[in-house]
Amino acid sequence: MYEVNGSEAAVLARIKQAGPLVPGKPLTHAIMSHHHDDHASGLRAAVSAGLTLISHYTNEETFRELTERKTTKYHDALGRNYHR
Repeated sequence: MYEVNGSEAAVLARIKQAGPLVPGKPLTHAIMSHHHDDHASGLRAAVSAGLTLISHYTNEETFRELTERKTTKYHDALGRNYHR
């Protein structure tokens, strides 16, 4: 998958739809150009679905911080996985 922008529900739906496109080849990676919201707003949803992120090494610190941050006011898909 290239980029994971959109709401949590939209990103998870696209991941689910990608599954049957190539039988026997599950979606496993997301290619991320950069961290801006119009490209990565569904980042945490993609990681919660088990996707591995591929990006330029200069994005690593930002993506790591965004995915490792614990949610306190609401629990998104990734936050719900952390709190089980």
